Amino acid sequence: MNKNQKYCPTGVPHRLDTPFELAPEEPALEAPEISLLSPASRRRMLVEWNATHVDYPTNASIHELFEAEARRSPDAIAASSREEVLTYGQLNRRANRLARRLIEQGVSLGAPVGILVERSLDMLVGLLGILKAGGAYLPLDPAYPRERLLDMVQDSAPVVMLTQGALAGRLAGLELPLLALDEDAPWWGSQPATDPERAALSPENLTYVIYTSGSTGRPKGVLVEHRALAAYLDFARRAYPGTAGTARNFPFSDTARPRAPETQMRPRSSSNSDWMESSGRPGSIRRR
Repeated sequence: MNKNQKYCPTGVPHRLDTPFELAPEEPALEAPEISLLSPASRRRMLVEWNATHVDYPTNASIHELFEAEARRSPDAIAASSREEVLTYGQLNRRANRLARRLIEQGVSLGAPVGILVERSLDMLVGLLGILKAGGAYLPLDPAYPRERLLDMVQDSAPVVMLTQGALAGRLAGLELPLLALDEDAPWWGSQPATDPERAALSPENLTYVIYTSGSTGRPKGVLVEHRALAAYLDFARRAYPGTAGTARNFPFSDTARPRAPETQMRPRSSSNSDWMESSGRPGSIRRR
């Protein structure tokens, strides 16, 4: 090992050779005009290493990707908890019934729908149902103080609130329709289980609204579109491949934390693998 190799990172001595090679050939060049990189190194760094383009779904919404999987593998396990296991077909049908109920409640394209639930399969049903109805889900953390929850709801103005029976009291006083996902309400059985059609829904429509922590001031709401989340999920399938025929469980945080929705909606790469077991904030709002 020579002195240069001992004190310099790999390749640095060769980069330092470049200015000395150019100096005799281009004596008029000033120091700032001399690159430390050879043409080959420059191309490698700027072109070859940046060749990261990949194709991803640009015309599909998140719930449509799920519906396609439900058609391919209706009996494959989609999600599980300690109390219950749902196949893709079962989860899709339950979410369809909820979506149709939400449409009856006035949920339109891009309309925010609050969801205040504990970690459970109810959460997955709620998220998919909101998306199928064309709405954008607004995750609310049950651990937040009531005052904070009310402030976020008042700021974002959701059309409907999804919750669980034990949590409904946290929302007392709000003049909003409340639907309890864990109660056996009559409308569950009266709604068709087929996929609802929302003709005007596009990848530019909102998927969810999530708020920053507010540690530097008032929390800011971030609007995320279907195409952004679809691109992430496509990346996740490539970066975190599942194992066919094997149920996979993954730890995750609640839905009210930034980036958590992507983590929970990450599908497995094969029909035999699980979606992540469900868990469960919403100022100025900016689109992401």
